[in-house]
Amino acid sequence: MTKEVFVGIDVAKDKLDIAVHEADMFWTIENKADDIQAFVDDMKSLSPTLIVLEATGGYEMEVAAALYLEGLPVSISLNSS
Repeated sequence: MTKEVFVGIDVAKDKLDIAVHEADMFWTIENKADDIQAFVDDMKSLSPTLIVLEATGGYEMEVAAALYLEGLPVSISLNSS
């Protein structure tokens, strides 16, 4: 049985804080195209069950689109408050 892997991304204007719960991994990248593409490549090799990121005034759109276009399971969490 394959272990499920969940990735969470805290989005800010200039950076993305990334956590992979099952691997106890945490890191930060810049919220820019080159770093996002390298991150997407890493995610393809990880084959996550789901990648969840928060909606942050549109700053999440580039990474969400890049993940989606590579066929990775991505969801944007909307703040209900």
